Amino acid sequence: MAVLLDVRDIVGRWKAAFQSPPTNATGKEPSLSEDEIRRQAIYGGNGSYFKITNYEAVLRDVMLLARFEPDLVILDEVQRTQNFSTKTADAVKSIPRRHAVVLTGTPLENRLEDVYSIVQFLDPQLLSPLWRFAAEHFAIPLS
Repeated sequence: MAVLLDVRDIVGRWKAAFQSPPTNATGKEPSLSEDEIRRQAIYGGNGSYFKITNYEAVLRDVMLLARFEPDLVILDEVQRTQNFSTKTADAVKSIPRRHAVVLTGTPLENRLEDVYSIVQFLDPQLLSPLWRFAAEHFAIPLS
């Protein structure tokens, strides 16, 4: 199973792309008002390989998604997770996965920690712990 996370406004674009044969994706996105049993049925439902959801739903459904242990998690608009101290970033990074892909059309800028957070999602073992990474790569101005 693959999980694709995107911002709420763009989820429909991915659904339309996956409706073209031969791919198979869930046609229904769990709404924020549905109860957990109905949301679990949507995520686990029709045997489709792709499950498409949004970042807001992941905050609420991270435990449901983790139960399915997806092989692949794709993050579109990955800048939503670039701040490593947010609940969204924590929730997304806690989903078990074998493979990960990130997509963005927004330039990564401003802080090295933002890039660190995205790489941490892709491969949590690739970089050293943040405290060590910061000590090795951040310039500290001398007074």
